[in-house]
Amino acid sequence: MRYTLYLILNLLFFSSIAQTSNNLNLIVTVDEELMISLSGLRVKVISDAGSTTHMLRYLPGKVTLSKQEFEDVFLSKNSEIILSFTGGFYRKKRYYQRYYSIPLNLNWLKEEYLVLSIYNLDTKKYRRKFSGQRNNKANKGGNNYFYSIIKPSGEIINLNNR
Repeated sequence: MRYTLYLILNLLFFSSIAQTSNNLNLIVTVDEELMISLSGLRVKVISDAGSTTHMLRYLPGKVTLSKQEFEDVFLSKNSEIILSFTGGFYRKKRYYQRYYSIPLNLNWLKEEYLVLSIYNLDTKKYRRKFSGQRNNKANKGGNNYFYSIIKPSGEIINLNNR
């Protein structure tokens, strides 16, 4: 746990120094473990004109976008943005994969960095911690996880608590 926290703080520091206009500084943790790679990371932009989906490249602390992807995501107004990926994790010496779909606000993406924390509610530890989230409206449709975003201001946004 200390190693993960140390790694996250280092990534935040160095990623804020190296930020370019076509990068998004994003750290993803699942059940308090840093995600080293994300399979099938995409961003879907839904607007009145239709929807576009872009495959993204992820390194811990950095999501790289091409110029076209950057313009589609950051210059789109009045659109819904959904980040989706498949993350893998170990539980009781078995490897599991789970599909995650996270709605994002365009203003959050303009922050210096974001930390996306996901907690699987089928784990006893997180089921107790987030006991009221399983039956929440945002959790309908088989989403058996709770997620929050930490912004540079220290504000924590619990996305399932709307």
